[in-house]
Amino acid sequence: MHLHTRPVPGREEEYHRWYDETHLADVVGLRGFLTGERFAPVPLAPDAPPPDTYLAVYEIETDDLGAVLGQLRPGGLQISDALDVSSVRTEVFRSLTEKVTRA
Repeated sequence: MHLHTRPVPGREEEYHRWYDETHLADVVGLRGFLTGERFAPVPLAPDAPPPDTYLAVYEIETDDLGAVLGQLRPGGLQISDALDVSSVRTEVFRSLTEKVTRA
């Protein structure tokens, strides 16, 4: 699962602290979630502004995706008000291939 979010303006430090110290572990502690990792945007050109959202990637293993994702409904997890909830965009992908690594 890919989750795009951004902090409320002026509350970036609080948003990162909550996400890194609380939220990642809370989500990975839910049934079906195996791993969680966050990523920061990188500008594609030196003079380009960076994208304004951060990315969290969670690895999920389940036969019932609806039940696993249902655990993320409001009230199920502690959500910081430093999170701009209007920015949340969730995408779920399934693997088509094995991971390819350099030989």
